[in-house]
Amino acid sequence: GDILYRDGSGLQRLAKGTAGQHLLMNSAANAPQWTTSAGGGLKQVVYAKNSTEFATTANATFVALPPEITITPATTSSKIIIQSEIPIGTQDDAYPEMTLYRKIGSGSYSEVAVRPNNPNGGSSRGVWVTLRNNSNAGENIYELNGVSDIFYDAPSTTSAITYKWYGTTNNGGGLYVNCSKHQIENNTNPYNMLGVSKMIAWEITV
Repeated sequence: GDILYRDGSGLQRLAKGTAGQHLLMNSAANAPQWTTSAGGGLKQVVYAKNSTEFATTANATFVALPPEITITPATTSSKIIIQSEIPIGTQDDAYPEMTLYRKIGSGSYSEVAVRPNNPNGGSSRGVWVTLRNNSNAGENIYELNGVSDIFYDAPSTTSAITYKWYGTTNNGGGLYVNCSKHQIENNTNPYNMLGVSKMIAWEITV
């Protein structure tokens, strides 16, 4: 209901506000007033992790990798920020490439990251994230490297959105997620390398 407050002349009545309003002091700092919030800020945070050991020898063809995260925006004007940390290994001179795909509702996955153009020209295939490991096949089977990325999206929907990483190799070789090649071959050495992929989705309103 209404609110009673006291000022220099006695009790005063402030009529109740409307839904969603909150109480603030006025600009003169001598009486309360109802104010409608601008509504911007952090709406929700979703966290996902994945430890599935995965290997692919796909050459120049992107395949789905285990790391993914799903978030359902509260409003169509919300912006989504995706933060990713993914441990990967390679075999031989693989030139691994990774890019982010998105699926809205029951739709299909499509690439959402924009690949940069190569200002040098030539046949280079620019992608969202790329990493080349040691070309010595006898060494990089034991290694893990971290892929780190932050992606900003404006999906304009309140349906569930799934963001998923895809990857491929070039020049032969293999790409491994959450493990080294030596680990996925079921070796029991203490220096086998394992990792956990992590993704965070932030919904921001402005």
